[in-house]
Amino acid sequence: MTAGKKTKKNGKGWQTQQLLLEFILETGLRPGDRLPPEETLAVQFGVSRVSVREALHGLKFLGMLTSTPRRGTTLAEIDFSRLSRYLSFQLAYSAMPARELLEARLAIELGMLELLCGKLTDDVYLRLRDAVKNGCCRNDSPAEQERHGQEDFAFHRLLLSSSGNVVLEAFSSLLETFFRRLKGNPVTLDETRRADAEHLQLVEAIHDNNIDLARGLMRRHLAGRYLSLG
Repeated sequence: MTAGKKTKKNGKGWQTQQLLLEFILETGLRPGDRLPPEETLAVQFGVSRVSVREALHGLKFLGMLTSTPRRGTTLAEIDFSRLSRYLSFQLAYSAMPARELLEARLAIELGMLELLCGKLTDDVYLRLRDAVKNGCCRNDSPAEQERHGQEDFAFHRLLLSSSGNVVLEAFSSLLETFFRRLKGNPVTLDETRRADAEHLQLVEAIHDNNIDLARGLMRRHLAGRYLSLG
């Protein structure tokens, strides 16, 4: 098979996948519902059964469809964690500008603040304060800087999970792999400790329902670490 023919085949498979997704939406299929047989879909879409099979395999790989001998192909419950892990690696190795990814992360985390401000339970509030305390940087050694970076991600994950919105949490995890590769700007011990102080100020602003202060702290915290990389 020549390279040109292979590209054409893959393009057709992608187009068929879009047709299949539109079919699922338009027919109102729900998790557990069966899809028509490959032959029926091929006739309906005006494509070959090979193209339909490629489209089905792609959606199965993403966890959107399941297939069993007795029931055939059915629509699956979306596993956001599995889907976001796959897409995050695609995003991490893409050529997307760092500035655009930072803007996306800001949009997600600023939106999360709306859900959290003034609504923290005492238990979550204490967990966030403990996370800040445990994540504080102790010295400027490479090992400690690495640990601090991991704790920073853990703190932001805890914020997102505390919002109770699984969609926001899934979108945020799409970006995390990219930011793990990016590492961020080199920082001094004083800058790292300032970031720790911002974490604590952010928790208190959320607890006090001071949304404007919380937004300002989040913008400064993320932009100070990543903005110059765009």
